[in-house]
Amino acid sequence: MRWTLVVLAALAAVGCKKKSKSPGAAPSDASLGVRAGASARDAGARDAAAPRDAAAPPKPVIDAGPTRLAVDAAIPDGGMAGQFDGRPGWLVIADSKDRHQRALAVSRELAGANLPSTIVQSKLFANLRAGWFIVVVGRFDSKDAATARLAEVLPAAPKAYVKLSGEIVSNLGPDGGVGGVQLARLVRVFGKATHAEDPEPRLTITTPDGSFETRIPDPPAAYEFWVATSGQVQVEMNGRERRFPEPCSRPGAFDFWAGRDGSEATIEPTEVGPIELSDIERYVEGNPCD
Repeated sequence: MRWTLVVLAALAAVGCKKKSKSPGAAPSDASLGVRAGASARDAGARDAAAPRDAAAPPKPVIDAGPTRLAVDAAIPDGGMAGQFDGRPGWLVIADSKDRHQRALAVSRELAGANLPSTIVQSKLFANLRAGWFIVVVGRFDSKDAATARLAEVLPAAPKAYVKLSGEIVSNLGPDGGVGGVQLARLVRVFGKATHAEDPEPRLTITTPDGSFETRIPDPPAAYEFWVATSGQVQVEMNGRERRFPEPCSRPGAFDFWAGRDGSEATIEPTEVGPIELSDIERYVEGNPCD
């Protein structure tokens, strides 16, 4: 009987423990799994956001600059130190325009402020975005020298900036430059184009690097451009002009157009320039019937 009472008392104690819940009861295994996962994610986020060990060595900086800034030292700069002479380098650019004629207007304004400049196609340099005519007021070997010049230029050219040109890029694809070679430096080609009746004749300029059109005001009736590839260059003038009857074809048919409406030259692979083209001139002559 005594053993029976002991067993019953033990069973009653076990039943009470099952029904009771402690206020500080441990969470279930499922709850532990969720919290453990959240803690792991929180810790991972903290690790990703935390700064790297300050003692860790920094990654090396790779110089992505041009590989041909040091152009053949045998090529002289022509006494144009600080001015653009066709070599790659640090450029001081007064402005960029999508058309040559607009860039020429900027260049003329700078000339009025005694600031010489030249116009270069941006596609001829690797670090410049193609499709623009840049107005260059200086070329330097170092960024510090270019920046110093920029400070002098800004009062007359508030949009001016400094840019590393990158190496020369020639057009040797199927659309141009066939049979040519990339020049060691850009070659300057220049000349004059005048028309008796059109103060701003249209010029079509064709080079191995491509072609473009512009209008040249008279005065000064002067043009220039830069070429990166050897081969033939050509300038053709188209002006607004009167039409005359064939000379001597009828009474009073005396006047006629004379002169030349184009000029061309061949740039050799070793050319350093500059190259002056023959004058392009259209004028009226009269009385050829005597």
